[in-house]
Amino acid sequence: MSLVSLVYMLQKLFRGSAQKTIRKALDFNGYVNIFLGTLITFCVHSSTVVTSTLTPMAGLGLITLEQVYPIVIGANLGTTVTALLASWVTGSPDAVAIALVHFWFNIWGIFLFYPIPITRKPILDWARRLAFYSARWPMVAGLFLLLLFLIVPGIAMSIPIVCLNFIYSVLSSLLFLIDRLFFLSCRSSLQWRVRRKHCFCPSQTAVSTQTLFTKPMQRSILVCIGIES
Repeated sequence: MSLVSLVYMLQKLFRGSAQKTIRKALDFNGYVNIFLGTLITFCVHSSTVVTSTLTPMAGLGLITLEQVYPIVIGANLGTTVTALLASWVTGSPDAVAIALVHFWFNIWGIFLFYPIPITRKPILDWARRLAFYSARWPMVAGLFLLLLFLIVPGIAMSIPIVCLNFIYSVLSSLLFLIDRLFFLSCRSSLQWRVRRKHCFCPSQTAVSTQTLFTKPMQRSILVCIGIES
C-alpha cells in the first residue's frame, strides 16, 4: 500500500517542469550523481530509502538506468560513512576496522565498475535482462533472490569446509601410506641382515635369532617386526 501511495505521489509531484529539472540535474555528470547519492544517504542514514525512491522514479520514466547506477553506487558509499561515524562513537578499534573494511570495499567497487565505461556495460545489460524477465514472470525475481542470497552464499561457505575435510583425508592417507612403507622397509632390511648372517655362517644355521641379537633393544625390535616371537 505504501509503495502504491509513493508511486502515486511521485506521479503528481514530478510533472512538467519538475520532471525536466530532475532530468537535467541528474544528466550533468555521473560522478556528481555518485556524490549526490552519498550525500542523500548520509542525510537520511539509509540506502534503502534512496533506492526505494529511485525505483518508482525509474518506472515512471523520470530517470534512466544509466543515471540510477551512479546514484546507487553513491548510496552504498553513503552507508559506509554512517557506519564509520558509529564506530568512532564506540571508540573500539575492532569496530573502526570493520567500518573501514566496509568503506574500502565500496571504494574499490567504484574504481573497478564505474570509471571504465566497458565495465559498466555487463552490469547494466544483466539488470535490463533480469528486469525484462521479472516483469513478465514475477517468479523470476523470487528465484533470483533465493539463488543470490541463499543458495550461492551457502555453497560458497561450504566449499572451504568440504575442501579442508578432503585435504585432511588425503594427507591422512598419505601419512599412513608413508608410515606403512617405512615400517615394511625396516622389516625387510632387518630380515635381509639376518639371512645374510646365516649365509656367511653355515655352521651356525641352526642357531636361533636369540644368539644373533643378545641386546634387549635388538630383541625387542625383532619382536615388534615379527621376526621373533
